Amino acid sequence: MTVSDQIIAVLNDLCEKFGIAINWTSENVIPYLTELCGRYITYEIAISVAWIVVDIATITCLYNIVKYTHKKLKGNWEYNEFGKFFLFVPSVIISVICVFDFWCQIFDIVTCITFPEKMIFEYVSELMKSA
Repeated sequence: MTVSDQIIAVLNDLCEKFGIAINWTSENVIPYLTELCGRYITYEIAISVAWIVVDIATITCLYNIVKYTHKKLKGNWEYNEFGKFFLFVPSVIISVICVFDFWCQIFDIVTCITFPEKMIFEYVSELMKSA
């Protein structure tokens, strides 16, 4: 069994789970699959960019909230004892999560640009596992 036969077998199995039948002898199947894969890669890049924007906005908002709150409550005894913990620790945890997500999204974009077949393979593999 060649690689193209294996790909066709995977796609047939996937289409069968969705209730779709594909005529592989048709001349317009391969161009449509090429277009579909291109749209999926564009979608992945757009979603990654959206998450990067969310991460940057979250970190910026947290920074401004911490800066403003620290300035307003400076000198307050309760803030000095108790408030720093509840202000800074969650902010640091959320910022670390956002930075980690930011880097993951950057690597997804790089993968989509340099090796889009990997993203498509991973997506189809996840569909096969879940279905």
